[in-house]
Amino acid sequence: MRRLVAAVGIAAFLAACADSSTAPTSRLRPGARVADSDPPPPPLPGSGRGELLTGPSEFAITASSTTSASATPTCGTEEFDLTFDYKYTQNNTLNNEMAHLDMTGSTEGQITIRDLGNGKSDTHGRVQNATFIFDIQNGIGAINFPDFEYTDVSGILTTIATGAKCQVVGGSLHGTLEPID
Repeated sequence: MRRLVAAVGIAAFLAACADSSTAPTSRLRPGARVADSDPPPPPLPGSGRGELLTGPSEFAITASSTTSASATPTCGTEEFDLTFDYKYTQNNTLNNEMAHLDMTGSTEGQITIRDLGNGKSDTHGRVQNATFIFDIQNGIGAINFPDFEYTDVSGILTTIATGAKCQVVGGSLHGTLEPID
């Protein structure tokens, strides 16, 4: 009886694997629109300078007073002077700009800023100086090459010496992307 059950089980398994209705009907390949389009341009490299402030703005004070208290206290103002190498990409002239910033000075880390057009944008990354680590979780802004400006930057600021954390609301990030000639 065990041999019969084993044989039936194997037969059912092979029949299920051979079912042609689950196999794709055609090979995966891009459609004509994708195949005929131009690829995005290669990233434009360069260097730049900027500033990241963790301090509350008027918007942050208004927003924090209208929301419930967070388990993480709100931060005061800290400043990160930024020097960086970057790679900038713009897929088209209306939207989808992105710059990836690799810090090169006394501040270490990386930041990615994106301007998706139609008022949509974000920024994220992590920077560290001798005193603080800032984990950037979001920001609203724009890239108007060669300049960029992001407000309402939010994230967690950690004091290196004590490990104390606070919530950044309403910070700002701005700077200039300087192309290599």
